[in-house]
Amino acid sequence: MIPSPDNLSTPPQAPKDIFPAVGCFLVFLILIKVFLFYSLIIRYEPDSPRQGQALKIEIRGAPPWSRLACRFKGKTYPFYITPHGTRRALIPIFAEWKPKTYSLEIEESGWLRWRWIDLKIPISDADFPRRKVYLPTAKMALFSHPEASKAREDMLKALATITPTQLWKGTFEMPVQGKVTSPYGYLRQLSRGAPWKSHLGADLGARKGSEVTAANEGVVVLAARLPLQGGVVIINHGQGVLSAYMHMSKILIQENEFIRKGQRIGLVGSEGLSTAPHLHWGLYLWQVPIDPLEWTKHEF
Repeated sequence: MIPSPDNLSTPPQAPKDIFPAVGCFLVFLILIKVFLFYSLIIRYEPDSPRQGQALKIEIRGAPPWSRLACRFKGKTYPFYITPHGTRRALIPIFAEWKPKTYSLEIEESGWLRWRWIDLKIPISDADFPRRKVYLPTAKMALFSHPEASKAREDMLKALATITPTQLWKGTFEMPVQGKVTSPYGYLRQLSRGAPWKSHLGADLGARKGSEVTAANEGVVVLAARLPLQGGVVIINHGQGVLSAYMHMSKILIQENEFIRKGQRIGLVGSEGLSTAPHLHWGLYLWQVPIDPLEWTKHEF
């Protein structure tokens, strides 16, 4: 009897391989964990910043696709990637901000993830002293100089420069070899009955003609002679950090020039709103003046 196709038995079916499906599912779970369930390590210093200091916030564990920003007193500050692979934000603490506890919010967003992290930052009182510094009538007249308004606009424009690359290296250096005659934050009265105003930089006394050097590396964004500030140089150090050098008798560099730390940029003078030879050294973080001497002691 010749077997026909009808009476042939059906060969057994091989069992389906379920391992590829299980493997894909496991990979999916791992990706979900990597993308959604990572932990951030947040560190900030100092614990209770004083008026005039900078608050440094550093975050570890943030993946490349995570977007971070922080908000403090109504302003948003970016995080930049450091050479160590961490994320860092620098926030200025202005001399005239009231010492109390403020809320700082860190916003994190990314692939299917969004959240707010709330921190409480206590600002401590720097207890700045008061001093009467009465200026001669001829110096007070400089406030009404016809070019004073435009000069202020030029300085504000330069100080608003923002570039994403950090140019400064290590701590900042003192720009002149001289005594601090008036530190940051001093409350000064410039004439009888005038309001008390904070001194928003450090005055460094030195002999006229002494060398002024750059406190750190950067690019010159302003080099000019202004009515109140005399010879002025402003250097952009990147990521919202700029330094200013005022009352100089001579400027030795040009705008858009890259400057090395310790390079000569000018000579000490007593130009503009000044009564004796000195250098007014200012440091600005996101256009807010902070204490430059702090940056000679700590690395940011």
